[in-house]
Amino acid sequence: MDPTSTSYKMTYGLKRTFHIQTLKCIRAQPFSLNKSTSNNHNKVLSVLVSYFPKTEGHVDVEHLAAIELVTVKTDTIFEELCDLLNQNQIPSTNLVSILMDSCAVMRGSKNGLERRIRGDKAPNLLDIDGDVCHHIHNWTNKLCTRFESCVEDLFTSIFTDHKNCVDLAEVCNIQGIKFTSPECFISHCWLSTYDFAVSTFRL
Repeated sequence: MDPTSTSYKMTYGLKRTFHIQTLKCIRAQPFSLNKSTSNNHNKVLSVLVSYFPKTEGHVDVEHLAAIELVTVKTDTIFEELCDLLNQNQIPSTNLVSILMDSCAVMRGSKNGLERRIRGDKAPNLLDIDGDVCHHIHNWTNKLCTRFESCVEDLFTSIFTDHKNCVDLAEVCNIQGIKFTSPECFISHCWLSTYDFAVSTFRL
């Protein structure tokens, strides 16, 4: 099968069939939303739905839509989600929970997206808390403030030294030592801090 035919059948055949089946299920029973945003060149809101189809006997997670956003704000995301539900004739009362980031835009106590959805669209929305990764990120930042950026400065210095020392690989080769470089440290990502710590132990 040629690539053009394959793409057509996947987009307008298989994908459309799955999409119709997903809509049929979430129109008739409770479901949960799982959203994520990507800012790789474009700001894209990816919407996943979780539901329990009686025919399958287990929870299914399906991709519902990918929405390009101009700005990532509570109002714009709320409007896009409302339009998505209305256009696909999905009852907002079927929405029972949302898994989202713990940032102010998503879970702010005054103007967060979750509060807005619960107040205007889904009064029975469960509070299942936010993304555990963001909680750990916040805890890590709180812990590191006691060290007055010494941890971050150490990681940055180690990476800079290895990057600027052009002869290090040659010296390691002469000594018969395996040359490895530390990971690039990203200050706003706690996972990066962990990766760099593991890399530093290896060094």
